[in-house]
Amino acid sequence: MCKVNSFDTHFNFGFQKNGKTNKVIGKSGAHIETPVQPNGFDLGYTAEGIMGFTDRYNEICFLVKWKEAENAELVPASIAVKRIPEIVLGFYSYRVEMLKNCL
Repeated sequence: MCKVNSFDTHFNFGFQKNGKTNKVIGKSGAHIETPVQPNGFDLGYTAEGIMGFTDRYNEICFLVKWKEAENAELVPASIAVKRIPEIVLGFYSYRVEMLKNCL
């Protein structure tokens, strides 16, 4: 049996660099406005690793741990793949190896 670690962290949701709110279409089709906060990349932080991933408003997001911050943050996969491709590749490689060991 595989045991996967879970992490108890606080999340920041910032999907847009400019503007005061995000306009996101939820699964129900309703428009949801959330306050925009700069993400770690905008603040010049260095990514330490990816702790997990999730589907947020129909978009895959990685939970990124920053070296300069105590809390991890959800970052859209489209941004993470461009900004930290080595870390994304390492995350997927680790998960594939973990699955192989569980079978």
